[in-house]
Amino acid sequence: MHRPWQRRRLHPCAWLAGLALAVGVTGAAAAPVCAPPPPPPGAEQLQAAQRSASDRGLLWRLSKEGRDSYLFGTIHVGKLQWSFPGPALSRALARSDLLALEIDLGDP
Repeated sequence: MHRPWQRRRLHPCAWLAGLALAVGVTGAAAAPVCAPPPPPPGAEQLQAAQRSASDRGLLWRLSKEGRDSYLFGTIHVGKLQWSFPGPALSRALARSDLLALEIDLGDP
């Protein structure tokens, strides 16, 4: 017999069913909810980020027979300040005749 002061244990299936109802789960897969993209930066923000650009990542210079090649690690654009190359990378890009990128063209 159940006494009012005793706690009853719910069957695991009943608990899961209640949770599913509480969060609105249905038989169909729910579409993922993504945050809206951030607004594009203004001109002042872009200029400030470009002025404060610093060297990040790894930049190697390979030299042979009077020619230099550069290999730059990866660029991860997660903050506006990281979108612009620092002074050393800017100089290497200016000295380069060819730029090869490894990017995912399918990633918007």
